Amino acid sequence: MPTERRRIPVPRSLLGRMLLLTLLAVLFAQALSSVIWVSQLRATQLEGLVTSARSLAHSMTASVSYFRSLPVAYRPLVLDQLRSMGGTRFVVTLNDKPLDMQILPQTPRKQAVLGAVDEVLRQTLGSDVHFSVEFVSAEDLRIFNAGLKLDELPRSWAHYALTLEPVNPPVLVTQIELGAGEWLYIASLLPEPYTSLEEQGLPSQQVWFIVLTSGFLLLFIGLLVHWQSRPLKRLARAARDLSLGADVEPVAEGGGSEVVEVGRAFNAMRERISRYLTERSQLFSAISTTCAPRSHACGCAWSCWKMKSCKPSSAVTWMSWNCWSRARCSASRTPISTRTSSRWTSIMCSTVWWSRTWRPMAMGG
Repeated sequence: MPTERRRIPVPRSLLGRMLLLTLLAVLFAQALSSVIWVSQLRATQLEGLVTSARSLAHSMTASVSYFRSLPVAYRPLVLDQLRSMGGTRFVVTLNDKPLDMQILPQTPRKQAVLGAVDEVLRQTLGSDVHFSVEFVSAEDLRIFNAGLKLDELPRSWAHYALTLEPVNPPVLVTQIELGAGEWLYIASLLPEPYTSLEEQGLPSQQVWFIVLTSGFLLLFIGLLVHWQSRPLKRLARAARDLSLGADVEPVAEGGGSEVVEVGRAFNAMRERISRYLTERSQLFSAISTTCAPRSHACGCAWSCWKMKSCKPSSAVTWMSWNCWSRARCSASRTPISTRTSSRWTSIMCSTVWWSRTWRPMAMGG
C-alpha cells in the first residue's frame, strides 16, 4: 500500500501563516546577523589580544634587561623589596632551574598569545637565549625553587597579582635563563578584558536584544494582519449569506487598496444579482397578469411548453401567435410605466411560438 506523506503542520488562518513566515524570516535574519557579528567580534578580540600580548612581552624583556644590569648579589635584595612593596604587575623570582608545571590545553587564542610573546622575546633577547612560555592554571602554579603553591604564600606576595576572583584566569608563566643555574621566573595575568582566553558565544545582552526585537516585530505584524484581515472576514460572511439567498447589506469598503477593490467589486456584483432577481420577478408577474386573463389559450400553451407535455400543432402555433399579438396590442394601449413588462411578455410568447413550431421543423420533426 502506498504510504501517505506526512505534511508539515501549517496554520490555516492568514494571521497564523503570516506570523509563521515572519518568525522564520526574523530567526533567519537574526541568526545570520549574529554569526557575522560574533565572527567580527572574535576577530577584533583576537587582534586586541595579540596586541596586549606583545605589550606584555615587551614589559618582560624590560624586566630581564633590568635584572641583567644588576650585580648578582643585588638581585635577591631587589626581589625582596618588590615583594614587600607589593602592587607589581608581575610575580618575579630567581630559581636554580626551570619549574615543571601542568600546562593547560592549547586553544587558538592561547597559541596566538604564546606565538606573539615568543616572537617578541626572540627579537629582543636573541635566539640563543633559552626560555619557555606557557599557560598554567592558578591551582597548578608553582613558585620558588621549593615549588610552593599559590595558597602556601602570603597573600600580599602573589595573590593580588595572579588571582582575579571569582574568575579563574590562566596564568602566563615565562622562565628565562639569565646565566648558568639562574632562571628568571615571571608570572602574570593578561590585561583586561583578555583575562579569559576562552571563546565565548553570544553575550546575554545580545540574546535579550534578539528576543525583544523579535517579540515586538511579531506583535506589530500580528496586529497589522488582524487589522487587514477584518474586511476579508466581513466579505466572506456576506458572500456566504448571499449564496444562501439572504438579503445582504452592502459590505463596508475598508482596509488596504486591494481589499477595498475587492469589496467594491463584491458590492457591484451584489447589485447586479439583486437587479437580475427583481427583473425576473417582474417578468413572471407580467406574464401572469397580461397573457393569462386575456387569452386562456396562451396560458395553456405556456403551461404545455413549460411542462414539456405537448407536441407542436397548428393550435399551439395559433395560440402562441395570438398571445404574441394580444401582448403587442395591449402594450400599445398600456401606459408607459407598464410597457416594459408587456414587451417582455411579447418576447416570451414569441419564444413559445418559435419553440413549438419552427424548432421541431428545423430538427426534422
